[in-house]
Amino acid sequence: MSILVVELVTGRRLHASAFHVQATYAGLLEGYPDAERNELRLGRMPDRARQLLGALPVHVVAPPRRRVARPDPEDPPAEYLPACWIAASFRSDPIDRVMHGSSAILVWFQEAPFPMPSPEALADLRRVDWNALAQDYEY
Repeated sequence: MSILVVELVTGRRLHASAFHVQATYAGLLEGYPDAERNELRLGRMPDRARQLLGALPVHVVAPPRRRVARPDPEDPPAEYLPACWIAASFRSDPIDRVMHGSSAILVWFQEAPFPMPSPEALADLRRVDWNALAQDYEY
């Protein structure tokens, strides 16, 4: 059963069987996120997604970033990613027709958990190059 279906611009249909939603800055108790911390956060996303959803290839859709000046002009600006990150395990038809299917985990960001995906996130997801990032499998 699919709990989410995304049709790519190529016409390929991706079917999600599981997803995880979390606040982007869960655990940030004080201070401001900045570009350096966000890069670290994004760099850890593939491992985090695999821990949650399995040992599959992971593609993180580049999130929009919002920069805000901080009270002390000598401090670097704060940089915010959208409020939520979502990881979903997708399956589709095989890339190589001798296989049975293909799979990957997609991670994206959006301001609110619903609708899922948001219209902005859906536009980005539809442009994913599935053939370049997914892994074929056999039953």
